[in-house]
Amino acid sequence: MYQRKLFIAISVICLLAFLCAYPWIVPSYPFLSLRNDEIEYISVSYFGDPPEYTLSSEQQMQFVDMLQSVATYKKPRKEVYVGASINFKIVKKNGEITYYEDGDIVVYIDGIGYRAKHDYDVHEFFNRIKKDNLAN
Repeated sequence: MYQRKLFIAISVICLLAFLCAYPWIVPSYPFLSLRNDEIEYISVSYFGDPPEYTLSSEQQMQFVDMLQSVATYKKPRKEVYVGASINFKIVKKNGEITYYEDGDIVVYIDGIGYRAKHDYDVHEFFNRIKKDNLAN
């Protein structure tokens, strides 16, 4: 009888621990359903400073593909991110605007910070955009 109560108690503790840890373990993909045909334009700037570049349709398709791989986890504590970040403004055809700031480990979506993991180097992508715009 004692073993059964112990087993139930340990099971309940494990279940509660899993439920508490779930947001930190299981990622969500906020841009998975984003489609290129619903976007009017995407602009990008470094540290939020001008100049602001508008992505070409080819760059926009590449960026949407990259965004779909962004996995976010539980919000971090309220803290200010210090470091190089690239700011994107996504304007949809229905008028909805989403602000996306990428700081490698932490991303901000509409001002809310998340721990993140993604399969791309946003700084490399931004440098290609700047190079393309300077060449034109």
